[in-house]
Amino acid sequence: NMLWEEYVLVQLKKAARNHEGIQVFGQRSKSFWPGVSIRPDIIIETQNDICVLDTKWKNIKHYNPSAQDLRQMYVYNDYWKDDSKPANSILLYPTTAETKLPDYKQFVERKHFCAIGKLNILNDQSLDPKIGHEILEEWLQIS
Repeated sequence: NMLWEEYVLVQLKKAARNHEGIQVFGQRSKSFWPGVSIRPDIIIETQNDICVLDTKWKNIKHYNPSAQDLRQMYVYNDYWKDDSKPANSILLYPTTAETKLPDYKQFVERKHFCAIGKLNILNDQSLDPKIGHEILEEWLQIS
C-alpha cells in the first residue's frame, strides 16, 4: 500500500510541474480530536479547489467502496475545505485492466463529492510514467 501511494504521489508531483498554480502535498495532517490527527495520502491544491486523494491497495468490484472508506473521504472533504475553496476527494484503486478515471458521486444532500477511480500503473509491462498527468488532467476538467 505504501509503495502504491508513494508512486502516485511522485508521479503527481512531476506532473504538477507542468501546471502553474497546482501544488501537490503528501501526508498533510490536521488535528481531528485531542491527540488524534487525520492525514490523507495526497492533497492537490489549485487556485479554485482542493482535491483529497486517498490511494487504496485493494480490489473493489463495480466501483463499490466500503462504507468506512466513504466515511473517511467525507471527513477529509469537511476538514480540508475552507471559506474560499471547496474540498472534494478521489478514492484511487489499482487495476490491471484499462484505466477508468473516475466515477463521480455526490454525497447525499451535500455540495462535495467523492470520485472513485481505477488506475492501471502499467504500460506494456513497464510502469507508466504518465499516470500523474492522467489524474491531474481529469481533475482539472471538473475543478
